[in-house]
Amino acid sequence: MDPNRVAIGFIGNPNSRHLMVSKVPISADTSTVDYMVGELLKIAHAVSRSQPSPFIHHHLSFQPRAMLSQTDWESPGSVGLLYSTGNRHSIPLYDRICELLYKLNGSAMPLRETVQNFQLFICCMIWFLFLGDRRPSQLKEKLLENMRRVAARMMQEAPGILATGLPRWKTWVLAESLRRAVLMTCLVQGIYHGWVRGYCYHELFIQALPFDNRPGLWNADSEEEWEALLADGGNPVTSKSAFPDLISFHEFASSFAKAPFNPGPDVFQRLLLIAHHGKGPVERALGSTGGGKAVAATSPPPSG
Repeated sequence: MDPNRVAIGFIGNPNSRHLMVSKVPISADTSTVDYMVGELLKIAHAVSRSQPSPFIHHHLSFQPRAMLSQTDWESPGSVGLLYSTGNRHSIPLYDRICELLYKLNGSAMPLRETVQNFQLFICCMIWFLFLGDRRPSQLKEKLLENMRRVAARMMQEAPGILATGLPRWKTWVLAESLRRAVLMTCLVQGIYHGWVRGYCYHELFIQALPFDNRPGLWNADSEEEWEALLADGGNPVTSKSAFPDLISFHEFASSFAKAPFNPGPDVFQRLLLIAHHGKGPVERALGSTGGGKAVAATSPPPSG
């Protein structure tokens, strides 16, 4: 952890009923926040052009019944101007996203389509949050609250609605995409609060969120490559479990602080580390391990 980071003690989050760690490090590094805002906007721009993101696996190559239309995607591009001029036309966009989030929260669509649509909402939310006025906004806080509610519901219900009969690689791809999408909502929320307030909260809920950080698995380009990586690690996935060998975000961040490791081409892991520890400390640590500088969030997937 960067010693220049500050600590603020709280016993409760004023924005929700979620419990808070009583005293946690809070990033006040404006260069890290600005870097992360830029990377998040790159991700949103890439997804709007049907390019892959670091948090939804590029092998989820299906065509969902997209709940966001092309018109919706065109709207966020002008949000910055709308806010800077005080124009109220941004409110219909907010209402549209919240309406669709409400529908998604009660939707019976297959999990894979739910995850893909959730990716679109996250990226549309990024446009809405970070383009334009930097002042705190009740509309934006409400949108974050709605997104958080949907993410929590997806985490709770996903184990019971994962499709049966899928090959274990495809099951892992879907489950891991969901886990990373939920973490992504927390990442966006933390960066937004750091951007407008200069600090953010580290909650128990976020610290406990799980994902699979085993080297190379996320970037495997085929089932054969994925299986080979598992075999090399000496810890093959059993067909009975879709959630093997997970690590909490707290364990992930703490392990890097104790013994820096190189996440390689897994851009999502790298962004999590930068958001938590700071861009400078992570780049210095990765430099000592041969990991080099931060990789752009829109790095293309491996070619097949």
